Amino acid sequence: MSNDLNSKKASSTDSLNNDTMHSNISFQLLAGEVVQDINDVSYICPYYGPQRGTLTITNYRLHFKSNPLPHDKDPIQILDVPLGVVSRIEKVGGASSRGENSYGIDILCKDMRNLRFAHKQENHSRRTVFGKLQNFAFPLAHNEQLFAFYYAEKMLEDGWNIYEPIAEFRRMGLGANSNIEWRITKINQKYELCDSYPAVLAVPRSVSDDDLRPVANFRSRNRLPVLSWIHPTSLATITRCSQPLCGVSGKKSPEDENYINAIMEANPQSDKLSIMDARPSANAIANKAKGGGYESEDAYQNVELIFLDIHNIHVMRESLRKLKENCFPATDDQKWLSAVDNTMWLKHIKCVLAGAIRIVDRIENMKNSVVVHCSDGWDRTAQLTALAMLLLDPYYRTLKGFEVLIEKEWLSFGHKFQQRVGHGDINHSDADRSPVFLQFIDCVWQISRQMPHAMEFNEYFLITILDHLYSCRFGTFLKNTERERVQDDLKHTTVSLWSWINSSPEQYRNPLYGGIGNSVQTVLKPVASMRHIRLWKGLYCRWNPSMRTQDPIYQRTRELLALQDQLKRQVDEILEFITNKRAMNSETVENRLSSSNASNFTNLENRLGNISFQLLAGEQPQDINDASYICPYFGAQPGTLFITNYRFQFQPNRLNHEKSPFQVVDVPLGTVARIEKVGGSKSKGENAYGIDITCKDLRNVQFAFKQETHFRRAIVDKLQRFSFPFSNNSQIFAYDYKETFVENGWNVYDPVAELRRMKLGIDENIKWRITEANTNYELCDTYPKVLAVPRSVSDDDLRPVAKFRSRGRLPVLSWIHPTSHATITRCAQPLTGMKNKKSPEDESYIAAIKEANPKSDKLSIIDARPLANAIANKARGGGYESEDAYPDYEIVFVNIHSIHVMRESSKKLKEVCFPGTDDQKWLSSIDNTNWLKHIKCILSGAMGIVDRIENMKNSVLVHCSDGWDRTAQLTSVAILLLDPYYRTIRGFEILIEKEWLSFGHKFQQRIGHGDANHSDTERSPVFVQFIECVWQISRQFPRVMEFNEHFLITILDHLYSCRFGTFLKNNERERVQDDLKQNTVSLWSWINSSIGQYRNPLYEGETIQRVLKPVASMRHIRLWKGLYCRWDPTMKTKDPLMQRTRELLVLEEQLRKRVEETFNLLESTNGVMTQL
Repeated sequence: MSNDLNSKKASSTDSLNNDTMHSNISFQLLAGEVVQDINDVSYICPYYGPQRGTLTITNYRLHFKSNPLPHDKDPIQILDVPLGVVSRIEKVGGASSRGENSYGIDILCKDMRNLRFAHKQENHSRRTVFGKLQNFAFPLAHNEQLFAFYYAEKMLEDGWNIYEPIAEFRRMGLGANSNIEWRITKINQKYELCDSYPAVLAVPRSVSDDDLRPVANFRSRNRLPVLSWIHPTSLATITRCSQPLCGVSGKKSPEDENYINAIMEANPQSDKLSIMDARPSANAIANKAKGGGYESEDAYQNVELIFLDIHNIHVMRESLRKLKENCFPATDDQKWLSAVDNTMWLKHIKCVLAGAIRIVDRIENMKNSVVVHCSDGWDRTAQLTALAMLLLDPYYRTLKGFEVLIEKEWLSFGHKFQQRVGHGDINHSDADRSPVFLQFIDCVWQISRQMPHAMEFNEYFLITILDHLYSCRFGTFLKNTERERVQDDLKHTTVSLWSWINSSPEQYRNPLYGGIGNSVQTVLKPVASMRHIRLWKGLYCRWNPSMRTQDPIYQRTRELLALQDQLKRQVDEILEFITNKRAMNSETVENRLSSSNASNFTNLENRLGNISFQLLAGEQPQDINDASYICPYFGAQPGTLFITNYRFQFQPNRLNHEKSPFQVVDVPLGTVARIEKVGGSKSKGENAYGIDITCKDLRNVQFAFKQETHFRRAIVDKLQRFSFPFSNNSQIFAYDYKETFVENGWNVYDPVAELRRMKLGIDENIKWRITEANTNYELCDTYPKVLAVPRSVSDDDLRPVAKFRSRGRLPVLSWIHPTSHATITRCAQPLTGMKNKKSPEDESYIAAIKEANPKSDKLSIIDARPLANAIANKARGGGYESEDAYPDYEIVFVNIHSIHVMRESSKKLKEVCFPGTDDQKWLSSIDNTNWLKHIKCILSGAMGIVDRIENMKNSVLVHCSDGWDRTAQLTSVAILLLDPYYRTIRGFEILIEKEWLSFGHKFQQRIGHGDANHSDTERSPVFVQFIECVWQISRQFPRVMEFNEHFLITILDHLYSCRFGTFLKNNERERVQDDLKQNTVSLWSWINSSIGQYRNPLYEGETIQRVLKPVASMRHIRLWKGLYCRWDPTMKTKDPLMQRTRELLVLEEQLRKRVEETFNLLESTNGVMTQL
């Protein structure tokens, strides 16, 4: 008491007395929560810097709210941290500390947060705050109770009644199905057989209670094998226990051996039993020295022993520590993926998940019963049994079922929550702490991500469970065993977490849930591969405001589901009104409605498939032969290879006994990069003689032929001829393709109309004009006819400027800001050379661009290249703008590498994505390709342009070397971020036409259309990188693009296909010379003829977020698996959220029509509408 008084005396005048505390807090107190202290402090925010505000401490939480100054742009910072989450509290700085924020407190949390508060030294407030935090964060260290014993909120439902063990066994059929050879025993009712087991156990019916005691004595901690789950049809079981106490001498127990045999014999479907030992075998062997061990094959007959290689609690704790360091914002993100890889966290998650999948395989496919254990059977064992049961039993995927699963496999079976979490304990370095339960929840999230329809609950439900694993608000996770909870009477002295969750279950429901009756998902089969396991950023990175996951798809789906219910009710109410008010023939109403709507309400998920393909207009068959497709995923598949002048297609033979899926391979020949013969006349082996086809879209396709048929030569000749027509003096397929469409896509882009949209020639304040100086492509043959230049510059003045720029590519307008009139202009490098040549005309022209912007007297020159490359270009006659020639200009080098670096990076990415690559170092392998770093660099360069245009009001001039590769990437991405028009489907088509096609990106050379020279150094994935940047932006801002991912992938597919004329040739002049508008079809004609399939259902129109500000960080840039890994059937991205949203939008429209028809029907039935 005296210490408490002394603390109060030492507190600052900022600290309020208890009489006024409650009136000064900005949050709602819980029942039983009491304010302990309020102080003015500074929160040292790792994202926004120091934030002055109010820190409130209660017996449950610390709460901080910043007090922003009137002109502060930073958001108000609110921290709300339950004190049970606190792991460690440390003082920072002392009496001699200097600096405004060097004196304070560091708080390390169990939920990945590190918090720092700074105090003023002169008011001595730190002492009080530190003491209060210590008292209420670590009450057990001060002989006090946890907050859960004070929390007294009343709920409608008592969550302590969620799980009733006998009822759960009855649900599995025990006592109801006479074929089940298991019984419920109460031998452990007083926890005498095993004090860490529940009171109610299920054991084989053939074993008496007396026989259980010697079995328990032979198992570590007396945790004998008992039933966890039984298969509803095969009656195969999952049982759990701890390791046998064999020791170094190899002790045996006949009673234990007989008991294991009884478990096996209780399964009528199999005479084998699988024992899954969660540990690495080396650990199990080492445990023998401590008296433990594992089941030897000579002692346990007909038993399969498998070690699952899941590491112990100490390894997992260290792995989480590394993960926390990596997720903290101060960590350099240049090697983000490798750093995540090196924590080993995702490998541990994979290992746990893979172990559970093996249990499921033994139960479901082999019909074997499975015994699971680790050392003591309360950590890794619980992970495996709970996950396996979740995968096997749809009941556990419901909200209530999952709560039962946690109560059953974790709480009742004695996972040591008190020791693993350290509730209220100050000993943060306790070796018993470990994130075992966290890993289980992470695995559940991984499964839900792969199977989005399977769980009734959502991500928020899982995070809520983890938050209250630490919070000490509820009694659910307190203590180590059921016995301890009974002794402390937690059911009556604390509130259950399930009471709170089940009082508002809707917020935890997954709108995509398909229900228990969905037979397709009776047993889940996720993929446990490093290519599929993903860092759960929504949990581990959620405290970083720039990394908070947006969930608009779920939100939109919830809204549509609610609207669907509302419209259905409206229809039902109207129909009921008609039935009650008028004796109409039910056929009049019901049949008229159903007949007009039945086709609309058929199952939206039905999809028709046809293995044969329809020839395109102009497509002609060339060859048909028997072949075997050497599938890298499912092995050799015999079938038929078709070759036309446009594609090759392989269709496998439909054999009823084959388990592998029906693999149709359809490849436009324009996609082919290389064709090679494999094997010769002396080749041995069934599939050693054939051809390898390397594709530009990351596919490698291999076919095998029988040597005696001798038709490989003809196939190779046909493929070579139509894949590489330019090398065979013939024309590509686009000139033969003659399909007609309602809309002519060649008319999508009109350059003059687009400049008029930007108000050129309309707004007199815009100091730019359209010039005809390049009408005949004489000024610059790689530029479009229509150019916009400063109004103050004459056409004659343009010529010397063009001569001083590489390839004659002088600076011209790309985009103008609608209000500030700041501009984005583009050009090529100046030809300064080693002698630093100057051009007064060029300098005057750049000055004219700057002066055309009335809002700023500065201009930024963005050079896309690394500085070293720009200097090297001087030796070849190129160069960059020097500060002495261009004074008062900001010159920025963006460090985007050359086409050769990008080509090599793409090659490495293809090698990583290919299925033969070992995935143990999957993330590090991706990192080492540098592909994502290049994407980040382009994106951050574009954002630098946006910042200068939007915030600094500067005009920006962009160039690289020749101005047709990196320049196009930067200008088009920047314009997309600045102008919502280009985020529409039509606008994006115009953006590509404008910044890429008309300004001379060399598509012919970068892609190699129809050219057999696959090693051409001009090839490079420049345009692919641009499209990927767009995808990265759309992933961060899911509502702002009218188009979807399918639209972007379709563009890339036809970048290669040579079906359309859009991406042929290198520049506008060449397209005009070949009259592509008349001789070929535009890709936009085809896309715009079925535009609905390319629309993003989340799009909210051009008015939302006029300027986009994505985060260009390696923590945010993600591998585009939907593009690069789409040929791997195990990695095809599932998009049920988008699909479900599309279906609901269709259904919403149908329901609206039905409501309208019903009202019309009412109006036609004697005016009953007036009675409504």
